[in-house]
Amino acid sequence: RTLSVSATKDQEIVDLNKYKGFKNGNLLGFLEDIISRQKHTWYLFTGSAVRLMEDILAGPASPFLGRIIEFHVKPFNKEDTIQLIYKCTEKPITSEALNFLFTLSKGHPFYTVILAGAASGNASDFNIISKQHIEEAFISELSAGALDIHCNYLFETSLSRLKGRGTFMMEILRELSSGRATLTELSKRLGRQTGYLSTHLHNLYNVDLINKDKKAYYITDSILTFWLKNIYGNEETNLQHVKERIQENYKEYFASLSSEAGILFESYLREMLNKFDGQYYQEIQLPKFDDVQGINMFDSNGIVFGRPSNIEVDALCRGIKNWLFEFKYRKKSVGKKDIELLKRKRDFVEN
Repeated sequence: RTLSVSATKDQEIVDLNKYKGFKNGNLLGFLEDIISRQKHTWYLFTGSAVRLMEDILAGPASPFLGRIIEFHVKPFNKEDTIQLIYKCTEKPITSEALNFLFTLSKGHPFYTVILAGAASGNASDFNIISKQHIEEAFISELSAGALDIHCNYLFETSLSRLKGRGTFMMEILRELSSGRATLTELSKRLGRQTGYLSTHLHNLYNVDLINKDKKAYYITDSILTFWLKNIYGNEETNLQHVKERIQENYKEYFASLSSEAGILFESYLREMLNKFDGQYYQEIQLPKFDDVQGINMFDSNGIVFGRPSNIEVDALCRGIKNWLFEFKYRKKSVGKKDIELLKRKRDFVEN
């Protein structure tokens, strides 16, 4: 038996449906008539507009209702994102940078690849990728790089799917780029009746540009939100001025991103280690360090855990003597296994 696969995209389905030759504009009915007479054939329909695809193929009026299998491609979790980052660069990366990149991209593989690659380029003269390199990559790529191109494409193509496309849709999105808002709040800000506004919000929702949570609307993609607020519609042609405009707002944006308590604790302790200057604590002389960094590296040979895995070190401190630290911020005593693991990490880092 042979199996053939045919693929088409969401926008192609919508565009082809305009032609009267397909059963007077009913492309899906036309396809269903052909498919019902075929055997050993799979059809693959793909698209980035999830709600549009669901309406086309699984809506109440669709001839394919109940006859399709849906696969939703979701963002990566933290572990998978880390694996992807190590495929983008051979450089070690600090803990802050790694966690910050994941928080910034939210596991979106395209954003992860773009930011990791650009940050690696920014760190070409350094031994390790830091959080600053991630920030520089974000500003550069958003102002005149791959993120700018992607957001512009996503924004324009999403709006092109809507009937009656106009400046009012853009006004709604620009307003939402400042934060979540209810229908009543948007109505007051934009000076339009709630009934008129509801139709446009429904259209923006259907093309996945916005979402709704507890009566408040918001733009689904956080990076697109920041792009709309700082880049779109800005007539400034001087690239340096554009970057300066982004820098004015990005600290507030970064601060709004969620952080784990453990990350903040580790950063605090690394700051303490940085202040060690050979001074004495009771009868113990503290070391002096030239550089303190939390690092993440990929152990492809399985030296630490016996299998290829990501290796995180809370603090690698360099000075006359190099020190390696692991922090315990939970109420848990250190056991023999913890010491053995620390030794294996030391051996891995030394190698």
